[in-house]
Amino acid sequence: MGRATIIIGLLYAMAGLAFLTMALAYKGYFLLLLWPAAGFLILSAGYLYFGPVVYFKAPDGQQKLWARIIHFPGFLFNRITWKIGRLTKPDDLWNEIVPDVFLGRKLTGKSQLPDNIALVIDLTAEYLEPEDIKTSVDYKCVPTLDGTAMISDNFAEVLDYAANKQAVTYIHCAVGHGRAAMFVACLLIRSGICSDAEEAERLIKTKRPRVHLRPAHKKVIDFHGSSQG
Repeated sequence: MGRATIIIGLLYAMAGLAFLTMALAYKGYFLLLLWPAAGFLILSAGYLYFGPVVYFKAPDGQQKLWARIIHFPGFLFNRITWKIGRLTKPDDLWNEIVPDVFLGRKLTGKSQLPDNIALVIDLTAEYLEPEDIKTSVDYKCVPTLDGTAMISDNFAEVLDYAANKQAVTYIHCAVGHGRAAMFVACLLIRSGICSDAEEAERLIKTKRPRVHLRPAHKKVIDFHGSSQG
């Protein structure tokens, strides 16, 4: 578990405890604050121990209605920060890293996809993929916590699938700087284009400069990128 993961987990815990304290102190309508308190404390547990399973997002990208309700306050927080980030640090929707491999951010619909995409790989745990994307292309989801390398159990399976399929592929997370770049780096090593995480990061950054791979990302890359299934 990396330092950033621990910090994010503790911040979610602090937010959850703050909402819980206000709810219990003021009662009445303030008991509604138990909702975001529960959601943020669950996210804290995910970052500090359980991983992306706390979002209950399945490999097919589906999420149960009750899980959506629990995490709605956190979704609003993520959505607001995502929009602020897009306004303050504008970035391309996506970039072609090597032929037929595109890295980018979460899109709002099929019309934003690059041309001829046959496979979409979604690294987000906190967002749902637009239905018109899921129903028009081959779609795979590898739920991964934002800002971390805490991957779901199907990471290796989907990586093998993408490496063997060799389709025109769009790989994304929320903004296309961390989780998705980690997956792309694994593909670059598998294909023999790059030898390790450092070289892969340098190549990716020539096309998408804001990419930043943390030490925890690079450990995943060095392990899964060199594995052959």
